[in-house]
Amino acid sequence: MSGEKYVQITERQRDQFMASCRQVDNLKEVNANLQRSLEQSRSERQREEKANIARQQEFERSVANLSGNMAAIEQDFSIRLQQQRQQFTADLTRVGQNMTAQREEYLRLSDAQRRQFTAQLEQQRQELSKRIDAVAEQIRAREVGERARAEQWASYAEALFKGVAQGTRHGKFCPGALERLRSEAHLWQGSLRDGDFQAAMAGAQRSVSNLLQLRLELETLEAEWQATLAAARHDARTTLAHCDALTVSRLTFDTQQGNQEVDAEIDYWTEGGLTALRGMVLAQNQRLDQHAETLTLDELKRSIAQSQQWQDESKSLAELARRELVDSQLRAQISTTILESMRQKGWDVIESAYEGEDIDNKGWRNAYHMKLQNGAGQEMVTVITPERHGEQLTDRVVLSFFGQCNDETFNRQQSDAVRDGLRRAGVEVGDMQPVPGMERRTEGDRSRLDFKRVRSYRAESSKGSKRH
Repeated sequence: MSGEKYVQITERQRDQFMASCRQVDNLKEVNANLQRSLEQSRSERQREEKANIARQQEFERSVANLSGNMAAIEQDFSIRLQQQRQQFTADLTRVGQNMTAQREEYLRLSDAQRRQFTAQLEQQRQELSKRIDAVAEQIRAREVGERARAEQWASYAEALFKGVAQGTRHGKFCPGALERLRSEAHLWQGSLRDGDFQAAMAGAQRSVSNLLQLRLELETLEAEWQATLAAARHDARTTLAHCDALTVSRLTFDTQQGNQEVDAEIDYWTEGGLTALRGMVLAQNQRLDQHAETLTLDELKRSIAQSQQWQDESKSLAELARRELVDSQLRAQISTTILESMRQKGWDVIESAYEGEDIDNKGWRNAYHMKLQNGAGQEMVTVITPERHGEQLTDRVVLSFFGQCNDETFNRQQSDAVRDGLRRAGVEVGDMQPVPGMERRTEGDRSRLDFKRVRSYRAESSKGSKRH
């Protein structure tokens, strides 16, 4: 005897149903969300470019007393720097025509900018020694004394110290570097005061060379940081746009009557997963918008990697929602098939409910309960329960029998009718088995008859497994 029996729905049936369900492309929604942030990105780049120009102007004012070949060195570098910045800004401004390619384009431009500045840095390093020697030769050709030559180099060094201090963000990108050079300069400044003009001149020349190279390095890091910030902001906004577009995901099912579209609320089917993810993405956006100056280059690169991971997670959430909705649809089909089979044997439905439907006004993620009754007053409750084992999804159908006339033969006949009806409908099921613990009972668990309890039941998270 068994007052409760169960049958397992095979994975193959679910796979077939999944294959008939596709997610409708939401690229238009993503692009619409991105367009709203595109102007913000352009405005940010314009503000950054104005800041770059202001720093360059401040540097030029600081080194205004440079002359001859030394002035030419600085002017040549400034022209090259300005040209590269203008080209980079123009390239970034054009990005955005194809929104799906923006991330790759930002990263490509960032890498190109870094390589250009690195190449320029190496080239300037190779040229610097020769050009400084040329300046030294020019000063010697004037036939001025050692003191005058030493003081000339000292003035060059002081102008560059002031220029780097006021016209670059040395504290952010090379903290302590300028202070170390100033400390080293104290030695040749002391030699200049003591009248050791040869030592003073050699030390000042080294300071000039080191300061010019420091400026090149600072500009390289500044350019890479700004390009990486632009990419990080774009990735974070793209991820947020994906999350916003996924609020409702449209699914289409292939049916005999044609394509049927269904809107899936991602947050519902993932039990708040989208809200949690969007919260993290929004916090990252706010951090990049409001506290960018506090972030290092490595932090920006980690932000890009994190955004890519979150985009992958958003896709996984959409896929999870698709599986959950398909599973719910499958339970609905199973319940309809069972009802059709049992009506042929004189049964009809008198009550049905999803577990917890009074809690979330839906309950569609949970088990579906249906109470049937026949002309003799006997009752049968069917419970179609989702079971999850990691990524594996199955359904278990439990039949519970109630009434004084129940016996094993009667219960088996009804169970076989349910099983055969499911098989005729194309659902692959196994054989009916007694529910453990109910083998010697002619009736099922009478608490199943309490549908008020079913409606208010708080089911455990769908991330685990459920058994009834």
